[in-house]
Amino acid sequence: MDFDFDIGRFCGGIGIFLFSIILMEEAIKKLSGSTLRKIIRVYTDNVFKALLSGFLLTGILQSSSAVSLIVLAFVGAGLLRIPHAIGVILGINIGATLNSWIVAFLGFKFQIESFALPLVAVSGFLLIFFQKQQKISHFAKFFMGFGLLFLGLSFMKESVEQLTQTIHPSELPQYHTALYLWAGIVLSGIMQSSAPTIAMAMTVFHNQLINFSEAIMLVIGANIGTTITIILGAIAGNAFKKRTAFSHLFFNIFTAVWAIIFFRPIEMLLGLLIDAEQNPVLSIALYHTVFNLIGVLVFLPFLKLFNQFLCKIFIPKNVLTPLFIDQSTPEVVEAGLEALRKETLHLLELSMVHNLKIIHIPANDFYQGLRYAKSVYCSKTPPVTLYFDLKILYAEIIAYATQIRKTTLSSRHEDELERYLHAGRRILNATKNFKDIRHNFEELRIADSVYLRKKHHQFIKRLEQIYTTLHQTIQLDHSDEQVSLLSKSLEKIEASNEKNIHSSLKAVYLNKINSQIDITDLITVNRLFFQSCRLQALSIKDLVLPEQDIVDLEEQVAKNINK
Repeated sequence: MDFDFDIGRFCGGIGIFLFSIILMEEAIKKLSGSTLRKIIRVYTDNVFKALLSGFLLTGILQSSSAVSLIVLAFVGAGLLRIPHAIGVILGINIGATLNSWIVAFLGFKFQIESFALPLVAVSGFLLIFFQKQQKISHFAKFFMGFGLLFLGLSFMKESVEQLTQTIHPSELPQYHTALYLWAGIVLSGIMQSSAPTIAMAMTVFHNQLINFSEAIMLVIGANIGTTITIILGAIAGNAFKKRTAFSHLFFNIFTAVWAIIFFRPIEMLLGLLIDAEQNPVLSIALYHTVFNLIGVLVFLPFLKLFNQFLCKIFIPKNVLTPLFIDQSTPEVVEAGLEALRKETLHLLELSMVHNLKIIHIPANDFYQGLRYAKSVYCSKTPPVTLYFDLKILYAEIIAYATQIRKTTLSSRHEDELERYLHAGRRILNATKNFKDIRHNFEELRIADSVYLRKKHHQFIKRLEQIYTTLHQTIQLDHSDEQVSLLSKSLEKIEASNEKNIHSSLKAVYLNKINSQIDITDLITVNRLFFQSCRLQALSIKDLVLPEQDIVDLEEQVAKNINK
């Protein structure tokens, strides 16, 4: 059988189609700046808002893969809770169907070259003459991509139409419907996009080379195959990123299964709305939308149970490794900065655990409030090893911050980055202070002097009180309360320091301490103990307070010192 099929033109059309999607995606990202990321960060505080955000962003970007990767970055940074991330994923699946409608209405209802080529021409001139004006340049790239998308589709259509002129559909080999499902999965997986596969399905169905059920199987397969991007992005990630990626894969498989099982009833129902023979491409777009929409409606009531199921499968590892910076890309600045902030809070918790281990404080109420370091607190990891691990984690934080600096940062983001790095330096210095007094503290514990043993016990109680207050400050949601607690904590730290100095001098005067070594131990412990607590309190200021509240706190502390 002699097939007159220009495969070069067909593959070229696919390549242009793919390139156009990338071009439009990049242009919209540049035009919107941080708006898209802000929508994900701010407008996803419940499942329904998250779903709507996913739908709108995918509709705007025309790329479900791009939005999925942004969601993954925010989950890795701890900005998005898993139920809300799943909500965005569900919205992405509905939003991805908009591309089918655009292709169906414009790609098959009009003479493509009549608007695609002029768009490419005008956009090309704008790119050449206005390349230094970024906004115009980005708009030109978007419309260039829009024109190329339909030009690529035109190449695919023409090559398939050429094939239909030389052979009759009945002469083509007949394959099992399941093969089209796998073809859709593989093609979308390779291209990491469902749009070209769906466009191909529309093209060959429009030219009657395959029937409706075979075209739909290609679309359903494309729906599953497009998840490869988010799976690859999460494969080396933490448990939270894996939960997000698996939820996307599971939902798309779930949707595919029920769409196949109820294929005939849905086909009959849609037949009342649209004639597949008269409007072949519109019927595919409609089916694509309906099976995704119904899938979301069926899935939503079980979202809580599904989240519990994910928690049982993907359990976070309790090891001292970065929890956030390894899971977020520094190129997404907001997500990168939030990952840096949370990783530094992780460093702070580990620093507190290190200091508690130094003075042998057992598990207590403070342990229950730990977010990231519970396993380390309960482990037999010695303080020496923990301090070494903390230094490695701090080095990774610095390296990640350097990657963020390579992006284009606003002055606000630059200030934010500096605050977090300053907090990290304070935390490491606070940890080193306790490492340096470990021996001195042990000497107080075994001292002959009753007074020194009593002071040892007082230091333990004081550290428990300070850390409990500092941890409460971190967990509060209102900055006014945080400012108040931090101000009181810093005031108490300074007051306790002064009180200890006076009581130590008095003890020497009353001969409660006779040895020069004991006096040195007490003074050293007192100085580095309270200096460490003060550094940790100030690091919290930089990590949890807005900029204006930091100024207010510093003014309050200055007033208290000058009293």
